[in-house]
Amino acid sequence: MPFFSIIIPIYNTNRVLLEKCFDSIKKQIFVDYEIIVINDCSVNIETIAFIKNLINVKIINNVDNLGLAMSRNIGINYSNGQYIVFCDSDDYLSPDALDIMHHYIKHIPNLDILSYEVVFCKNDALYKPKNGRTNTLYHKLTNFELQPVIIQNRVPVWSHCYHKNFLIDNNIFFNDAKKFGEDLYFHILSFAKAKKIYSIPEEIYVYREYVNDSITSKTISENKIDDALYFLMEACNELLKNSNMDIMCIKIIYTFFYDNYILLLVKNIKEHYWFDSINQKYKDFLNKNFN
Repeated sequence: MPFFSIIIPIYNTNRVLLEKCFDSIKKQIFVDYEIIVINDCSVNIETIAFIKNLINVKIINNVDNLGLAMSRNIGINYSNGQYIVFCDSDDYLSPDALDIMHHYIKHIPNLDILSYEVVFCKNDALYKPKNGRTNTLYHKLTNFELQPVIIQNRVPVWSHCYHKNFLIDNNIFFNDAKKFGEDLYFHILSFAKAKKIYSIPEEIYVYREYVNDSITSKTISENKIDDALYFLMEACNELLKNSNMDIMCIKIIYTFFYDNYILLLVKNIKEHYWFDSINQKYKDFLNKNFN
């Protein structure tokens, strides 16, 4: 059984970016891992050729284009590792990424989630986040202690490593009902149900911005914002129905991510004459569940 399973969904990703991604994994200091590629019906000739030439990689070819959420779920189900690392096919890892993860996991027993820092890449220039992490252990938290941990940690799943048994035992998978914002749903539920989370300051994942030809395209549209709001409401619905979290904590989570995630997406669009309909959905859910 490998220690890590690295799950990489691919859909028409540029070959150069794929090479950078997979070279970064080959150069890992820690080598007890498996790579699981989910080819989500790529049609790009170079992408298909790259996948066919991969060696020592578990490849799952989707019969239909299922999207990022379902592809990641397939990766989870096919994984054999103790811990799961999600990597977007246009991003890459630092050479010591897995070694650093392994070090902390071995020194902190029964860790459900390891959260690490990210470096951003824009036009091949690297820059670091303004507010870095510190070494922090979150363990046996009350509801009101857990709520700020959920909202303060980064949403995307590529900034965290997850114990597979923790995900399976708590039935935490990606919701595939929509095409955008699935990380928000996964993030809220996984952090809400985790018993032990450790946050580290090491910058071991490189996230590439403004790459529009991959499965994780960063372009924003009205439909994507509507999808993200849907996932926020679904996650909060799940907490309301199947958790012991205080209702005021869930309300804080709901309003925070609307103000600091959904509205930030809206600001990226020049035309948002349709915003009233999005905002009304937000208010309707708020009034129905928290007033």
